[in-house]
Amino acid sequence: MKLNKLLAVTLLLSFNLLYSASFDCTKASSKVEHLICGDHELSILDEHLAIAYRNAKKYQEPKQLKLEQRTWMGRRNSCITIYCLKQSYSNRLKILEGYAKRSEPKPWSGKFEMGTDLIEIKPSMSFQYNSVGGQGHTCDIEGTFRKVADKLEFHDDVNDCHLKVSVISSNMLYLDATPCPYYCGLNAMASSGKFQRIVK
Repeated sequence: MKLNKLLAVTLLLSFNLLYSASFDCTKASSKVEHLICGDHELSILDEHLAIAYRNAKKYQEPKQLKLEQRTWMGRRNSCITIYCLKQSYSNRLKILEGYAKRSEPKPWSGKFEMGTDLIEIKPSMSFQYNSVGGQGHTCDIEGTFRKVADKLEFHDDVNDCHLKVSVISSNMLYLDATPCPYYCGLNAMASSGKFQRIVK
């Protein structure tokens, strides 16, 4: 009986040595994961980084962000000391948190509509445009604007599609569009006009 109690206490103490991270420390398999789970500060850094990464998805193009994260994890996994890991985490956190700071709400970011036309522009300037034309045909365009003077511009010379966005007010944009035939079905086209912000 005493042996069972001693074993239970030993197991409890050993589990307490595993700190909480963004992953299940009882399933840690690599040397880096064991280092993270065995160090309180590293475990906290790992949790903070997971939160910062989720938050950065609001401001950065998801595929690019995922690629960046994989590249960083490769460098992180080459660390063999706690000091190296802490430096790696601190540097990555600064970058991820910087995306939010650099991507403060812009007057052109958000969702805007004009009739059945809808355009959503993210702080990173990536956008999605959708219009429903006659007989339910749609026009779907997505890409990334670039800033030219006081306008946002998208040019696809290959498919003869050009969009320009001007800010009229904090709640209204003017979209100057060409038909963009490659992106649009029969009886559907990108429409020029004033788009009102959708406020929820």
